[in-house]
Amino acid sequence: KVSDAMKIALYSSKRDRCGISTYTSHLMDALIGLGHDVRYFGSRKPYESEISEALAWKPDVFHFQHESSIMPPEDDLARYAGFLRNGGSKVMITLHTETPDTIRIGRKVGRIIMHRPVHEVNDVTVVSMPCTNAGVLNRDKAGLRRKFGIPEGAFVLSTVGFMIPWKDHPKLVEMLLPWLQERADRYLQVIASEHFNEDLRGYADSCRKQIRAFAGRLDGRIIHVDGYPSDLELVERLAASDLGYVWCPFDTGSSSAAAAQFTTAWCPLVATDSTHYAYLGTGIIRAPKHSMAGFIEAIHRTSSDP
Repeated sequence: KVSDAMKIALYSSKRDRCGISTYTSHLMDALIGLGHDVRYFGSRKPYESEISEALAWKPDVFHFQHESSIMPPEDDLARYAGFLRNGGSKVMITLHTETPDTIRIGRKVGRIIMHRPVHEVNDVTVVSMPCTNAGVLNRDKAGLRRKFGIPEGAFVLSTVGFMIPWKDHPKLVEMLLPWLQERADRYLQVIASEHFNEDLRGYADSCRKQIRAFAGRLDGRIIHVDGYPSDLELVERLAASDLGYVWCPFDTGSSSAAAAQFTTAWCPLVATDSTHYAYLGTGIIRAPKHSMAGFIEAIHRTSSDP
Protein backbone atom coordinates (compact mmCIF):
# COMPACT_ATOMS: atom_id res chain seq x y z
CA LYS A 1 0.00 0.00 0.00
CA VAL A 2 1.07 3.58 -0.62
CA SER A 3 1.28 6.08 2.24
CA ASP A 4 -0.45 8.90 0.31
CA ALA A 5 -3.43 7.78 -1.74
CA MET A 6 -4.12 9.78 -4.91
CA LYS A 7 -7.09 10.31 -7.19
CA ILE A 8 -5.95 8.92 -10.56
CA ALA A 9 -7.93 9.24 -13.81
CA LEU A 10 -7.14 6.84 -16.66
CA TYR A 11 -8.36 7.78 -20.13
CA SER A 12 -8.49 5.10 -22.82
CA SER A 13 -10.67 3.06 -25.14
CA LYS A 14 -13.20 0.81 -23.38
CA ARG A 15 -13.70 -1.67 -26.21
CA ASP A 16 -13.88 -5.39 -25.48
CA ARG A 17 -10.77 -7.30 -26.56
CA CYS A 18 -8.85 -4.10 -27.33
CA GLY A 19 -5.26 -4.53 -26.13
CA ILE A 20 -4.99 -0.98 -24.79
CA SER A 21 -8.30 -1.37 -22.95
CA THR A 22 -7.02 -4.60 -21.42
CA TYR A 23 -3.76 -2.95 -20.40
CA THR A 24 -5.61 0.03 -18.89
CA SER A 25 -7.96 -2.25 -16.93
CA HIS A 26 -4.99 -4.15 -15.47
CA LEU A 27 -3.27 -0.87 -14.61
CA MET A 28 -6.42 0.33 -12.85
CA ASP A 29 -6.63 -2.90 -10.81
CA ALA A 30 -2.98 -2.61 -9.81
CA LEU A 31 -3.32 1.04 -8.73
CA ILE A 32 -6.47 0.27 -6.73
CA GLY A 33 -4.55 -2.56 -5.07
CA LEU A 34 -1.97 -0.02 -3.96
CA GLY A 35 -4.68 2.03 -2.26
CA HIS A 36 -5.37 4.76 -4.83
CA ASP A 37 -8.79 6.06 -5.87
CA VAL A 38 -8.94 5.30 -9.60
CA ARG A 39 -11.53 6.05 -12.28
CA TYR A 40 -11.42 4.82 -15.87
CA PHE A 41 -12.81 7.31 -18.41
CA GLY A 42 -13.67 6.05 -21.90
CA SER A 43 -12.27 7.79 -24.97
CA ARG A 44 -15.49 8.04 -26.98
CA LYS A 45 -17.57 10.70 -28.66
CA PRO A 46 -18.63 13.22 -27.56
CA TYR A 47 -15.15 13.56 -26.08
CA GLU A 48 -16.07 16.69 -24.13
CA SER A 49 -18.52 14.74 -21.97
CA GLU A 50 -15.94 12.38 -20.42
CA ILE A 51 -13.32 15.14 -20.10
CA SER A 52 -15.83 17.40 -18.34
CA GLU A 53 -16.67 14.60 -15.92
CA ALA A 54 -12.96 14.07 -15.22
CA LEU A 55 -12.42 17.79 -14.67
CA ALA A 56 -15.29 17.89 -12.19
CA TRP A 57 -13.76 14.95 -10.27
CA LYS A 58 -10.47 16.91 -9.89
CA PRO A 59 -7.93 14.06 -10.13
CA ASP A 60 -4.40 14.43 -8.80
CA VAL A 61 -3.11 12.58 -11.89
CA PHE A 62 -4.67 12.28 -15.35
CA HIS A 63 -3.14 9.57 -17.54
CA PHE A 64 -3.90 9.35 -21.28
CA GLN A 65 -3.39 5.88 -22.86
CA HIS A 66 -2.76 7.16 -26.39
CA GLU A 67 -3.20 5.48 -29.74
CA SER A 68 -4.34 7.72 -32.59
CA SER A 69 -7.35 5.62 -33.63
CA ILE A 70 -8.94 5.82 -30.15
CA MET A 71 -8.08 9.41 -29.17
CA PRO A 72 -9.52 12.87 -29.85
CA PRO A 73 -7.69 14.99 -32.48
CA GLU A 74 -4.28 16.40 -31.60
CA ASP A 75 -5.40 19.98 -30.92
CA ASP A 76 -8.26 18.78 -28.72
CA LEU A 77 -5.88 16.60 -26.71
CA ALA A 78 -3.58 19.55 -26.09
CA ARG A 79 -6.55 21.73 -25.08
CA TYR A 80 -7.92 19.10 -22.68
CA ALA A 81 -4.47 18.67 -21.14
CA GLY A 82 -4.31 22.42 -20.57
CA PHE A 83 -7.69 22.40 -18.80
CA LEU A 84 -6.53 19.54 -16.57
CA ARG A 85 -3.25 21.24 -15.64
CA ASN A 86 -5.10 24.46 -14.86
CA GLY A 87 -7.33 22.43 -12.55
CA GLY A 88 -4.30 21.18 -10.63
CA SER A 89 -3.82 17.74 -12.23
CA LYS A 90 -0.48 16.28 -13.19
CA VAL A 91 -0.88 15.09 -16.79
CA MET A 92 0.99 12.20 -18.37
CA ILE A 93 0.56 10.20 -21.55
CA THR A 94 1.58 6.66 -22.50
CA LEU A 95 2.25 6.37 -26.23
CA HIS A 96 1.23 2.97 -27.54
CA THR A 97 2.47 3.86 -31.03
CA GLU A 98 5.77 5.71 -31.29
CA THR A 99 6.23 7.79 -34.41
CA PRO A 100 7.44 11.37 -34.89
CA ASP A 101 3.77 12.44 -35.04
CA THR A 102 2.72 10.73 -31.80
CA ILE A 103 5.84 11.96 -29.99
CA ARG A 104 4.96 15.49 -31.08
CA ILE A 105 1.44 15.00 -29.76
CA GLY A 106 2.78 13.60 -26.49
CA ARG A 107 4.99 16.61 -25.91
CA LYS A 108 1.96 18.89 -26.26
CA VAL A 109 0.06 16.89 -23.66
CA GLY A 110 2.36 16.07 -20.75
CA ARG A 111 5.03 13.76 -19.39
CA ILE A 112 5.60 10.95 -21.92
CA ILE A 113 5.81 7.25 -21.07
CA MET A 114 6.83 4.59 -23.60
CA HIS A 115 7.15 0.82 -23.28
CA ARG A 116 10.42 0.55 -25.17
CA PRO A 117 13.44 2.79 -25.88
CA VAL A 118 13.32 4.85 -29.06
CA HIS A 119 16.46 6.13 -30.77
CA GLU A 120 17.08 9.87 -30.52
CA VAL A 121 14.28 10.38 -27.97
CA ASN A 122 15.69 10.87 -24.49
CA ASP A 123 13.07 13.03 -22.77
CA VAL A 124 10.67 10.17 -22.00
CA THR A 125 10.20 7.58 -19.25
CA VAL A 126 10.52 3.96 -20.41
CA VAL A 127 8.42 1.37 -18.54
CA SER A 128 8.49 -2.15 -19.99
CA MET A 129 5.13 -3.72 -20.83
CA PRO A 130 4.27 -5.80 -17.75
CA CYS A 131 2.69 -9.21 -17.27
CA THR A 132 -1.04 -9.59 -16.76
CA ASN A 133 -2.58 -9.95 -13.31
CA ALA A 134 -3.72 -13.50 -14.07
CA GLY A 135 -2.71 -14.88 -10.69
CA VAL A 136 -1.33 -18.38 -10.12
CA LEU A 137 -1.14 -20.24 -13.43
CA ASN A 138 -1.51 -23.96 -14.03
CA ARG A 139 1.84 -24.85 -15.62
CA ASP A 140 1.22 -28.59 -15.95
CA LYS A 141 2.07 -28.71 -19.67
CA ALA A 142 1.11 -32.36 -20.09
CA GLY A 143 -2.23 -31.79 -18.39
CA LEU A 144 -2.94 -28.67 -20.42
CA ARG A 145 -2.17 -30.51 -23.64
CA ARG A 146 -4.60 -33.25 -22.70
CA LYS A 147 -7.19 -30.56 -21.97
CA PHE A 148 -6.81 -29.01 -25.42
CA GLY A 149 -6.29 -32.21 -27.40
CA ILE A 150 -2.63 -31.61 -28.24
CA PRO A 151 -0.21 -34.58 -28.19
CA GLU A 152 2.07 -34.49 -25.15
CA GLY A 153 5.23 -35.06 -27.23
CA ALA A 154 4.49 -32.37 -29.85
CA PHE A 155 6.49 -29.19 -30.41
CA VAL A 156 3.86 -26.44 -30.30
CA LEU A 157 4.40 -23.02 -31.89
CA SER A 158 1.70 -20.44 -31.07
CA THR A 159 0.72 -16.91 -32.03
CA VAL A 160 -1.93 -14.48 -30.77
CA GLY A 161 -3.52 -11.54 -32.58
CA PHE A 162 -6.64 -10.24 -34.27
CA MET A 163 -7.34 -11.22 -37.86
CA ILE A 164 -6.37 -7.88 -39.40
CA PRO A 165 -4.37 -7.30 -42.59
CA TRP A 166 -0.98 -6.28 -41.23
CA LYS A 167 -0.79 -9.26 -38.84
CA ASP A 168 -0.94 -11.36 -42.04
CA HIS A 169 -1.74 -14.69 -40.36
CA PRO A 170 -2.35 -16.61 -43.63
CA LYS A 171 1.00 -15.53 -45.15
CA LEU A 172 2.92 -16.48 -42.01
CA VAL A 173 1.14 -19.85 -41.83
CA GLU A 174 1.99 -20.47 -45.49
CA MET A 175 5.65 -19.62 -44.89
CA LEU A 176 5.74 -22.00 -41.90
CA LEU A 177 4.35 -24.93 -43.90
CA PRO A 178 7.78 -26.30 -44.97
CA TRP A 179 8.93 -26.23 -41.32
CA LEU A 180 5.76 -28.04 -40.24
CA GLN A 181 6.11 -30.61 -43.02
CA GLU A 182 9.67 -31.53 -41.99
CA ARG A 183 8.48 -33.31 -38.83
CA ALA A 184 5.12 -34.82 -37.92
CA ASP A 185 5.43 -33.74 -34.26
CA ARG A 186 5.32 -30.01 -35.05
CA TYR A 187 2.05 -28.17 -34.39
CA LEU A 188 1.00 -24.58 -35.06
CA GLN A 189 -1.65 -22.90 -32.88
CA VAL A 190 -3.09 -19.67 -34.32
CA ILE A 191 -5.12 -17.89 -31.64
CA ALA A 192 -6.77 -15.27 -33.83
CA SER A 193 -10.31 -13.89 -33.58
CA GLU A 194 -12.27 -11.36 -35.58
CA HIS A 195 -11.53 -7.68 -34.89
CA PHE A 196 -14.27 -5.52 -33.37
CA ASN A 197 -14.15 -3.26 -36.47
CA GLU A 198 -17.02 -4.51 -38.62
CA ASP A 199 -15.28 -3.25 -41.76
CA LEU A 200 -12.75 -6.08 -41.27
CA ARG A 201 -15.33 -8.87 -41.12
CA GLY A 202 -14.75 -9.84 -44.76
CA TYR A 203 -11.00 -9.99 -44.19
CA ALA A 204 -11.53 -12.23 -41.15
CA ASP A 205 -13.65 -14.60 -43.24
CA SER A 206 -10.86 -14.75 -45.83
CA CYS A 207 -8.31 -15.50 -43.06
CA ARG A 208 -10.42 -18.35 -41.73
CA LYS A 209 -10.78 -19.86 -45.19
CA GLN A 210 -7.05 -19.69 -45.94
CA ILE A 211 -5.94 -21.06 -42.57
CA ARG A 212 -8.47 -23.88 -42.88
CA ALA A 213 -7.09 -24.75 -46.33
CA PHE A 214 -3.52 -24.90 -45.01
CA ALA A 215 -4.65 -26.99 -42.02
CA GLY A 216 -6.19 -29.50 -44.42
CA ARG A 217 -2.70 -30.33 -45.74
CA LEU A 218 -1.39 -31.35 -42.32
CA ASP A 219 -4.02 -33.59 -40.73
CA GLY A 220 -5.04 -31.17 -38.02
CA ARG A 221 -1.58 -30.00 -36.99
CA ILE A 222 -2.61 -26.38 -37.63
CA ILE A 223 -5.10 -25.37 -34.92
CA HIS A 224 -7.07 -22.15 -35.40
CA VAL A 225 -8.55 -20.95 -32.09
CA ASP A 226 -11.29 -18.49 -33.03
CA GLY A 227 -14.20 -16.83 -31.24
CA TYR A 228 -12.53 -14.95 -28.36
CA PRO A 229 -11.26 -17.57 -25.91
CA SER A 230 -11.35 -16.50 -22.27
CA ASP A 231 -8.24 -14.92 -20.77
CA LEU A 232 -7.66 -18.11 -18.76
CA GLU A 233 -7.92 -20.36 -21.82
CA LEU A 234 -5.61 -18.05 -23.77
CA VAL A 235 -2.88 -18.14 -21.12
CA GLU A 236 -3.27 -21.89 -20.63
CA ARG A 237 -2.93 -22.53 -24.38
CA LEU A 238 0.29 -20.50 -24.34
CA ALA A 239 1.52 -22.36 -21.25
CA ALA A 240 0.95 -25.57 -23.25
CA SER A 241 3.22 -24.21 -26.02
CA ASP A 242 6.97 -24.44 -26.56
CA LEU A 243 7.46 -21.19 -28.47
CA GLY A 244 5.44 -18.17 -29.54
CA TYR A 245 5.71 -15.55 -32.25
CA VAL A 246 4.14 -12.15 -32.92
CA TRP A 247 4.80 -10.39 -36.22
CA CYS A 248 4.54 -6.61 -36.54
CA PRO A 249 5.99 -4.81 -39.59
CA PHE A 250 6.06 -1.27 -38.18
CA ASP A 251 6.66 0.69 -34.99
CA THR A 252 3.62 0.16 -32.81
CA GLY A 253 2.43 -1.16 -29.50
CA SER A 254 -0.14 -3.37 -31.12
CA SER A 255 -0.42 -6.88 -29.65
CA SER A 256 1.16 -5.69 -26.41
CA ALA A 257 -1.62 -7.31 -24.40
CA ALA A 258 -1.05 -10.56 -26.29
CA ALA A 259 2.66 -10.45 -25.61
CA ALA A 260 2.02 -9.93 -21.91
CA GLN A 261 0.06 -13.18 -22.02
CA PHE A 262 3.14 -15.00 -23.37
CA THR A 263 5.18 -13.58 -20.51
CA THR A 264 2.55 -14.63 -17.98
CA ALA A 265 2.57 -18.15 -19.48
CA TRP A 266 6.39 -18.37 -19.31
CA CYS A 267 6.39 -19.09 -23.05
CA PRO A 268 9.47 -17.96 -25.01
CA LEU A 269 8.57 -15.53 -27.79
CA VAL A 270 9.98 -14.40 -31.13
CA ALA A 271 8.85 -10.79 -31.66
CA THR A 272 9.78 -8.10 -34.13
CA ASP A 273 12.02 -5.44 -32.65
CA SER A 274 9.42 -2.77 -33.46
CA THR A 275 7.19 -3.92 -30.62
CA HIS A 276 7.08 -2.83 -26.99
CA TYR A 277 7.33 -6.36 -25.72
CA ALA A 278 10.56 -7.08 -27.56
CA TYR A 279 12.21 -5.46 -24.54
CA LEU A 280 10.61 -7.52 -21.78
CA GLY A 281 13.59 -9.76 -21.09
CA THR A 282 15.74 -12.70 -22.09
CA GLY A 283 12.73 -14.91 -22.84
CA ILE A 284 11.98 -12.81 -25.92
CA ILE A 285 13.99 -13.12 -29.13
CA ARG A 286 14.03 -9.90 -31.14
CA ALA A 287 13.78 -10.29 -34.91
CA PRO A 288 13.90 -7.59 -37.64
CA LYS A 289 10.59 -6.14 -38.82
CA HIS A 290 11.73 -5.44 -42.38
CA SER A 291 11.79 -9.03 -43.65
CA MET A 292 9.14 -11.67 -43.08
CA ALA A 293 11.59 -14.28 -44.40
CA GLY A 294 14.13 -13.17 -41.79
CA PHE A 295 11.42 -13.36 -39.12
CA ILE A 296 10.54 -16.93 -40.14
CA GLU A 297 14.24 -17.83 -40.03
CA ALA A 298 14.40 -16.52 -36.45
CA ILE A 299 11.53 -18.87 -35.56
CA HIS A 300 13.35 -21.80 -37.21
CA ARG A 301 16.59 -20.97 -35.40
CA THR A 302 14.93 -20.54 -32.02
CA SER A 303 12.82 -23.70 -32.32
CA SER A 304 15.97 -25.78 -32.89
CA ASP A 305 17.83 -24.29 -29.90
CA PRO A 306 17.22 -26.39 -26.76
